[in-house]
Amino acid sequence: GHLLLRSGHTRLGGPQVVNPSGGLLSRGHPLGATGLAQTAEIVWQLRGLAGNRQTADPRIGLVETMGGGVAGIDGNACVITVLERPSV
Repeated sequence: GHLLLRSGHTRLGGPQVVNPSGGLLSRGHPLGATGLAQTAEIVWQLRGLAGNRQTADPRIGLVETMGGGVAGIDGNACVITVLERPSV
């Protein structure tokens, strides 16, 4: 992964953009709203509404989010969501 990062492959404008919004830490990592924030970013990207974070011609977006494990009481959960831009 570090080679992809250093080569610019995953940066905005690269062939496989990863995390153009800066990720959850750039938003203060909103516990409970994590998955919603990630999904909103993908929807904005697919609709062409991401402003200066917009990727070129996005077709598919993937969200992976984990939760649970608070105070060691409950189990962890992992959700994967794949969104695709409708063809016109």
